[in-house]
Amino acid sequence: MKPVKKIFPYLLFAFSLGVVFYFAWLNHKQFEKTMIEQAMERLLMVADSEAQSIEQYFINIDRDLQILSSKYAIRQSIRDENILGRQTSGYRIFLEDSFKDLEGLVDSIYLIDFKGRVVDVGPYNQDLIGRDFSDRPDVKKLLDFQKPFFSDVFITLAGKQGISCLYPIIEEGKFMGLVRAVILVDRINDLVKHINESRYVYAMVMDSNADILSFPLNRFIGRNLKLLMDKAGSDFRFPEFKALLPKILTGSRGSAVLSFFSDEENPKPKLMLMAYAPIKIDRHVWSVTVAREYEAISGPINNNAISAIVFAGLLAVIIIISGLFFYKNQKEKDCLEIAASASRIINKELHLEIDERRHIEEELQDSLRKLKGPRKR
Repeated sequence: MKPVKKIFPYLLFAFSLGVVFYFAWLNHKQFEKTMIEQAMERLLMVADSEAQSIEQYFINIDRDLQILSSKYAIRQSIRDENILGRQTSGYRIFLEDSFKDLEGLVDSIYLIDFKGRVVDVGPYNQDLIGRDFSDRPDVKKLLDFQKPFFSDVFITLAGKQGISCLYPIIEEGKFMGLVRAVILVDRINDLVKHINESRYVYAMVMDSNADILSFPLNRFIGRNLKLLMDKAGSDFRFPEFKALLPKILTGSRGSAVLSFFSDEENPKPKLMLMAYAPIKIDRHVWSVTVAREYEAISGPINNNAISAIVFAGLLAVIIIISGLFFYKNQKEKDCLEIAASASRIINKELHLEIDERRHIEEELQDSLRKLKGPRKR
């Protein structure tokens, strides 16, 4: 029992220190979790906001094109068979003015007849007048189905990526032609540019095929993300992101913490907080992903870890000092108890010795009295 009693205070100190540092670690992990959850929630709100902004952008284009297709000047111009003789006509001026109204939304507007020939274009380009566009996939589709729609991403005449919004011109139930607005992918990049200008944060927009429509580095725009990762070195394969990519491309909404490209001129694999939201444009499902470097929130987390360690250390020092003080007091108390016990034993022995001496004296006195008695007779 004595050895156990002797090491018990040390065991108690060790246990107390372990408890202190364990709860400090739990506090740090809880703080880290809370910081990540809050950051992810904010990123998801940004992703939702950007997705809604892009959707509204295309809704506005669709609405304005619908209005334009119903204008009298447009209907009148589409009836004229003499396409090449329209250069000075009033409706060309009307289309130019209409384009100026939509210039902040689209890059060009085409008026195309029911055969697929370009009747007019804004901004005006003489070389395009009368040109047959019936073989272009988006125009051919509308000529076949005569329903408004947004096209897939395609390569424009200028060699840039773009998409088109097409609206049929119907008069008295008869298909007369169509209005076609072309939007360059660069405009999508402009819509999220304000995010890419922020430090540690960037946005990426992809179509359903994983073609990149917006990214801080222009050389990535127009390239396929899947192919980029497949051709990159082993550090850029990002298996966790690859596993998540199908969900992103099919319109899921969520967030994750994983490794991905940084937005530096020479991208590096970095731990990212990532939130993604779907962009629904007509029948298309795109996605916007907002990524933030973990480094941006690691500062407060590391500071909290340092604070937790310092607090645990101070508390440990207090416990040790208190324990030593208690142990010292307990030791002194034990010494006092031993001294008191020894004193009691000594006192008891002294009392016994006194009693014994008294008893001997009484016996001697009795013996003396007995001896004195016969002499008196």
